[in-house]
Amino acid sequence: MEIRKLTREDVPKLLDISKRTFIEAFAHQNNPDDFYQYVDTAFTVQTLTNEMNTEGVVFYFLENETNPIGYFKLSLDKSPLHTPKPNFDVNYDFEGVKALEIERIYVNSDFHGKGAAQAQMNFIIDLAKQNGADFIWLGVWEQNPKAIRFYQKFGFEKFGYHIFDIGNDPQTDWLMWLKL
Repeated sequence: MEIRKLTREDVPKLLDISKRTFIEAFAHQNNPDDFYQYVDTAFTVQTLTNEMNTEGVVFYFLENETNPIGYFKLSLDKSPLHTPKPNFDVNYDFEGVKALEIERIYVNSDFHGKGAAQAQMNFIIDLAKQNGADFIWLGVWEQNPKAIRFYQKFGFEKFGYHIFDIGNDPQTDWLMWLKL
């Protein structure tokens, strides 16, 4: 397995894996109308291209030979203050700190339990340290205990929450961080 930074030429493959892994992970737990309304706007060539062109945002594939089996999206210097309507459980001064956000991290279900997600997380932690980040943070749906346990295994702790809209369905995401 190898990790490779994406280029604009990778957008069609990114569209495929991002839609597929998101649907695998969450379709069964959501109202289909709300869920597919979100999928149809969040995962388009134009949306992904715009995200890729955003300063400080990078995408990576985890590949098995040349086939993407996972991907992740990072914001290299984005504070939790910039997430919509954050609610913090901690008293922490986020001003002036360097934080790396994991915006998305997914692996094809065929590769669950085979070290793929661990390889991605190890890469992210190393990258954050190389970039001098004070901490890594992410939002994870409170109804996703498997992912929460995965993050906790790496030392992530809940420090707040925010609302993430799936279509017209407001859902609570835990904000978790790993201090470096």
